[in-house]
Amino acid sequence: MSTSKHTPVPWYFRKQGGPHDQATIIEEQTGRTVAVSYSSNDAPLLAAAPTMLATLQAVLESMGDYYDAMDAAGDEGGGLHRLVESTIYQATHL
Repeated sequence: MSTSKHTPVPWYFRKQGGPHDQATIIEEQTGRTVAVSYSSNDAPLLAAAPTMLATLQAVLESMGDYYDAMDAAGDEGGGLHRLVESTIYQATHL
C-alpha cells in the first residue's frame, strides 16, 4: 500500500502564539504548510499522522497471513488485523 499521493514526510508543527491557540503543520523538506490546527494541543497528533500511517502499514505487513489463520481458528488476532486494515483504509481513501 503506498502513500505516494500524500504530502511527503516528515511533518512538524509550530505554535503560532498570540490570542488564538493555533498551530501550523509544516512539511519539513519544503517548509510548505500542510494544515492549520486551531488547537495547538491537537498539532502533535496531526504532525505525527503520516508516521502513524506508515507504522500501521508496517504492522499489517508483518502480521501477514498468520492472523488470518488465527482468526479462522477463533483467535482475536484476525480482528486486530481487520482493525489495522480498516484504519489504513480510512487514512488512504477519500
